[in-house]
Amino acid sequence: MEHSSGENVFMGKITTRSNEYLRKIFIEAAWVAVRQDPALMLTFNGWKKRMTPKRAIVKIARKLVNRLRYIWLNETLYEKGIIK
Repeated sequence: MEHSSGENVFMGKITTRSNEYLRKIFIEAAWVAVRQDPALMLTFNGWKKRMTPKRAIVKIARKLVNRLRYIWLNETLYEKGIIK
């Protein structure tokens, strides 16, 4: 969530418009994916240097959702180790 006015920018919490149950599932799946997929581990470690691990895992969960959407729409298999 972001509130901006001129030069002032305030970054807030995650918006409440999403499905809370799915968010929890994808966060847990992201923790597992970070341990299993070397590309996600590399990305997670890079983000972890700039922010807290909890914020970094939310970004990984978003990346995981995008990967799963691509797989579903294109009917392909999940491939470990691909950085996009």
